[in-house]
Amino acid sequence: MELIYTVSAVVLLALSIMGTFSKNFDDNLLQRIAMALIAFGSSAFLFCHWDGISTYNPRALLMAGCALYGIGSAVKTWRYSRGLYGTR
Repeated sequence: MELIYTVSAVVLLALSIMGTFSKNFDDNLLQRIAMALIAFGSSAFLFCHWDGISTYNPRALLMAGCALYGIGSAVKTWRYSRGLYGTR
């Protein structure tokens, strides 16, 4: 099970860093902040896991990032449905 957590954290870390710094990814500020939180949480999880420290706090940071990303997605969907987003 720890292998699955480790591989997933590495994948989340790589993808969230790429999404955070990508100019082509159409996201809002909440989603971008959430991806940064996910990147920090993933890297903290990996460091704690490799050092044998409890990974409870990094997992909480990961969950907070995922929740914030979901809120950002809901806001984005609501704004698109109202026609508040223009074309780039």
